[in-house]
Amino acid sequence: MNETPEIGVVVVDTRTDRTAVVTDVADRAPTLRPPWLGMREEWEAIPQQVRPADPAETLRAHVAEADAMIRREMYRP
Repeated sequence: MNETPEIGVVVVDTRTDRTAVVTDVADRAPTLRPPWLGMREEWEAIPQQVRPADPAETLRAHVAEADAMIRREMYRP
């Protein structure tokens, strides 16, 4: 990715082949997390190995996030 991604944008880390959401950018290096909110795991990606997610990848990420939110509500004690 030639440009620094904005926070909140869905991207693909080509090094790990994972779809992720940008949570922070420090010195052009984006910090990423899985698209579902329940996952706390974050990692710093190599800027040259991050690309914008295509529309289908973005839709899958949003559906996964909505599904995780519904599951959390259903199984809340």
